[in-house]
Amino acid sequence: MARNLAYGNVLLGLASFFCNPFFLLSAGAIGNSIYIFRRLRSDSQHGEKVPDSARRKILASVGAILGALGVLATLLRGALTGGP
Repeated sequence: MARNLAYGNVLLGLASFFCNPFFLLSAGAIGNSIYIFRRLRSDSQHGEKVPDSARRKILASVGAILGALGVLATLLRGALTGGP
């Protein structure tokens, strides 16, 4: 499940970069990446081997960064156009 969430997090981050109503998509991308990191740590502590954990961490980080940039883009777009 965390694998699908990691790949989907990049898409969620991209979507928040272009359309971000009430910053919900950005919050979702950042929250999703936190969940992925916690899930991978929990799996590791229980002794489960996750073969592609590095890739999942990278994808989760990219999604979170895109989500944060989505907030910045929305704020800049609002400042330049004079509205939200």
